[in-house]
Amino acid sequence: MAIVKMGVIVVDIKGKIGGTIFQGGRSATVMRTKNNGSKQQVVNQQLNTKILFGPISNRFGAVTKGWSKLTEVQRATWSDLLEVWTFTDKFGDTYNGTPFQIFTAVNLNRLQIDQAQFTSAPTFSAATDLGVTFEDYSLTGTWNLVMANTATLTQKLIVKASANQNPTKSVQGTSKRAITLYTGKGNESVDLKAAYLAAYGNEPILGSVIFVETWNCKKQYPRQQFTTTAVVTVVE
Repeated sequence: MAIVKMGVIVVDIKGKIGGTIFQGGRSATVMRTKNNGSKQQVVNQQLNTKILFGPISNRFGAVTKGWSKLTEVQRATWSDLLEVWTFTDKFGDTYNGTPFQIFTAVNLNRLQIDQAQFTSAPTFSAATDLGVTFEDYSLTGTWNLVMANTATLTQKLIVKASANQNPTKSVQGTSKRAITLYTGKGNESVDLKAAYLAAYGNEPILGSVIFVETWNCKKQYPRQQFTTTAVVTVVE
């Protein structure tokens, strides 16, 4: 990091030029080199973005801007879900939210399952509980997700997993990346190891744990249903 002294003509400079970033400090302009991260970090980020959002969009703004383009008739349909599509606050209490919140939640979920945005609200459609369980993550073998129940071809399952953690750490608040999007066909075992390595770039540590979250839905009603959490142990 370097400090830049300005002259009479140029009195201030901020922004990015090539690989250099100029930003304001407390008493002077500071110049630093932009950190682009390693090639593997860039690849991992691209893979994770593709898995999580699909090719339609990876921007929150793409959804929220869609609300401004709706007609009054289309907006009115989202009010019909006020007591159907509810939210939970940080205290665990359920509330209805607003039509805009519901529109945003629905379409963000649609992006995660690689579907185009809805303009009018969907009608309720119950998903099937897939009965998801996880085997231990084997460093020399596989890491299998097992589904006990049959699902229709329109049903999607999303799996999110954390980086390896100390076994004493709490599952609450731990960051998780989406590692797979799957259409279940019932009574199947799916090896998630390749997807995990693609998301994080390296094997977890022997004896550590991985926090996992799953949810499934139907694309015509993409609410997160049957959300489950699990703690997976990393074994040899």
